[in-house]
Amino acid sequence: LRSPGTESLAIMNTGHGQFQELGEDTDGSDVELDCGVWRLQALLARRQGSRKCVMPPLMAWKTFPAAGGRGISKVGELKAAARKMAAKVGNSPFWMPANAKPRSTLEQWALDVFWFHARRLGWREKSVQRLGRAAGAEFWVQRRVRSQPIGKRGVGWHFDKDENLLDDCELFVHPAIATATYLTAKGAPLVVLSRPTLREGPDGAPDSDAPHLGSAQSERVAYIAFPSPALHVAFRGNQLHGAPSDMEVHSGERIALLLNVWLRHRPYCMPRCNIDFGHCARIRSQSGPGVRPGARMQVHMRRRQTKPVPQDLMYLTPDVGSWALEDVWLPRGLPPVGVWQVPQAFLKIAPRVRGGAVCSRKRKRATFAKSK
Repeated sequence: LRSPGTESLAIMNTGHGQFQELGEDTDGSDVELDCGVWRLQALLARRQGSRKCVMPPLMAWKTFPAAGGRGISKVGELKAAARKMAAKVGNSPFWMPANAKPRSTLEQWALDVFWFHARRLGWREKSVQRLGRAAGAEFWVQRRVRSQPIGKRGVGWHFDKDENLLDDCELFVHPAIATATYLTAKGAPLVVLSRPTLREGPDGAPDSDAPHLGSAQSERVAYIAFPSPALHVAFRGNQLHGAPSDMEVHSGERIALLLNVWLRHRPYCMPRCNIDFGHCARIRSQSGPGVRPGARMQVHMRRRQTKPVPQDLMYLTPDVGSWALEDVWLPRGLPPVGVWQVPQAFLKIAPRVRGGAVCSRKRKRATFAKSK
């Protein structure tokens, strides 16, 4: 566990008082954690010394980042690779180091997406290189098909996090940014809630038992993104999201490439992909400034009516472990194209009760030495 002033993040404690550099093909099975990772969400929300927003709750582009902005021409190639990956490993995630050379179509895509967002947030190449192996992209494939039961064609409500670190060490770490790239126009839409987020515990880590709605009702917004080929959506890595199957408009094959941007942290026990899911014909050693997405999409506003008709609304209750979110209302009549935002002024947190007791997941607290 590294204190806030630490810069050398490409080394790991081996448990014998020695440190070694991480190789790009290792699985990161030793724990490394710089507590500076927990400050990234605050920096994304506002630039230091000002109130200018660096990363809005959600942004969307018509096509994903690619060389020359030609993402739409890559959809077929990526779709074929994604189907192979889903068939062999399901939704298992893999790691793409920021400073490594890609070895496949999917790794090239992951590197392009990582560097587009890192540069957009003001990270220079040298700054990312100083992070060593603690900078990169976690990516995986999500595939749903019409033959599945309707209840299994969506995605449950969750926060993105280092899953293995939480399971093995009970430490909660969000990625800097979460993204979704769609390769088809079928299936359930993505729904992202700007609130609640998780409160920081005494050590700075998010507390999964402490949701926070914020003081301003205007900050509580639901974003709905309907899938379309090449659509690229990005949102802050600490936001609750899911894909409710009840909101599916067009049934069929739904393929999404999901990617989390990690800075100052490498997910625990996350290997690189050593299976060939489609060789990249034109491997580039680095994702250059010529990599860009398509046009940025407008997020349409749909205000809630003062006296809504119940039949016109869909009521959702996101259930997140020890608590649930109540009074999430979405209009049923949204046009199933593009990206929408719907204010959520009446959200409430409800503790889950099981067997007469409130559920709670205890989490170890990490302590950090003061910076010298």
